[in-house]
Amino acid sequence: MNSLIGKKVIVEAYFETIIKSSSGRFDQDRILLKKITVNNISFRDHTFIQMSKLWKKTNLKENSNVIFDAFVNVYTNKGGSKKKFGLRHVRNIRKNVYLPFSFDINSISFVQ
Repeated sequence: MNSLIGKKVIVEAYFETIIKSSSGRFDQDRILLKKITVNNISFRDHTFIQMSKLWKKTNLKENSNVIFDAFVNVYTNKGGSKKKFGLRHVRNIRKNVYLPFSFDINSISFVQ
């Protein structure tokens, strides 16, 4: 993962919920993401990112799969004892649509 620090990546994740700042856990609303992959490589089991105007504009619903661009950064936990990988400068947020079926490209025929 160190090779990704500061690099722009494609992130796929499960948007679980929004944690409101009124909960007392954070100073700003945060989004809880789970099952995060970066450039198709497992990244973290979960992370929190700040709620942004951009995120609000997408109108994505909780419990949905999302995809977006971001930069990988490193931060230390509140106690300063452990370094973790995080995401910042989130852009191009959209719903990640999976095809409900798979097919073999070689088996397709076209009729005129």
